[in-house]
Amino acid sequence: MLKRLTIGASTFLICSSSAFASDFYNAKTLASGSVGIAGSDFQHAALLNPALTSSKDKSRFDFNASIGIAGSDEDELLENAEDLEDELDDIDDSIPSSAEVDDIVDLLEDLDGAEANFEFGSYLQFGIANPYVSMAVFVNLSSDLYITTDIDNSDIAALNAAADTAVFDSDTVTSEVIATSVSIGEYGVALAKDFDLNGIRLGIGVSPKIQDIVIYDYRETVDRYDEDDFDSRRNESDDTHFNIDAGLHLSLGDSLMLGVVLKDIIEEEFDTEENRELALETRLTAGVAYQYANNVIEVNMDLDSAKDFASQLDTQILRVGAQLDLVKGVALRAGYRHDMEDNKEDLITFGAGFNASKLMTIDIAAILGEDDTYGGVVQFGFSF
Repeated sequence: MLKRLTIGASTFLICSSSAFASDFYNAKTLASGSVGIAGSDFQHAALLNPALTSSKDKSRFDFNASIGIAGSDEDELLENAEDLEDELDDIDDSIPSSAEVDDIVDLLEDLDGAEANFEFGSYLQFGIANPYVSMAVFVNLSSDLYITTDIDNSDIAALNAAADTAVFDSDTVTSEVIATSVSIGEYGVALAKDFDLNGIRLGIGVSPKIQDIVIYDYRETVDRYDEDDFDSRRNESDDTHFNIDAGLHLSLGDSLMLGVVLKDIIEEEFDTEENRELALETRLTAGVAYQYANNVIEVNMDLDSAKDFASQLDTQILRVGAQLDLVKGVALRAGYRHDMEDNKEDLITFGAGFNASKLMTIDIAAILGEDDTYGGVVQFGFSF
């Protein structure tokens, strides 16, 4: 049943007008490990570093659209929870056999500490370049679904005793499945201006935005949860929140670039329907990039630890990525992402970009990571 629960959750999140995920779903940058604070460009910069939306072009219009999904369930939480529910139904109000008890105890032990994480994202950006104040209007819809368990050892003891002494009542089970989805829709505009400081190009940018936040907090015992309850509005809370990102960018000559961005400057705490508090915290990230022709290598690092919104685990991400311009119109990309707090899986990313014409680009990215993490993103861009 938990498998059906998760499918229902995925549908709910994708169809929602609000969304959030821990990473930025842009195929070009994601393929390079999600770097871009220093080395991205006007077409992809609005959510990475608003300062990069500055441009010296007299007239330019760009449109980008992307969609992606990623997930991990190394602990087989979904399958084990579904099997556990079936096993508990079979022995309800009966005397379980030793084999049935052993099977259920094994499942409970397998579920103890298990985690599953699924992310969904889509992104739209429309940029208008000019030599005065460049701007990019963006919509970022993404979602983060985090599922874990709280297994009570007293359930295991009661099951062992029931095989010899009494009828087992599944209503006495206290072990729980906990599912939290955090969805944020970001709607904003990035504004940036360039300055020439004795040959050093300085870009300053800000991205005021509205964040439409939906939090779904579900907690139920392993034998009583139901996907219909998960789809209901009973466990849902929502909030609309103004926020702002700010960034700086330095071009030191033709090749070396530095960037820094402060994301979600206005911190906020949100109360869930299960009386928990989820914190949206500010994150400071810096990057350095070296570019030769269209080949780029870049390193980005969070300068502080901040909580992941859905899991509320501390994260501090190091990202390394590169782009190799193979032939005209084709670029290969690869990257690596590591959480220095060890609460997020290490990821290897790779992908390619195709300049199908002077007007259209196609970018694809794939994600491979620890804990059986897989994902992919596709993106289309137009310039005119």
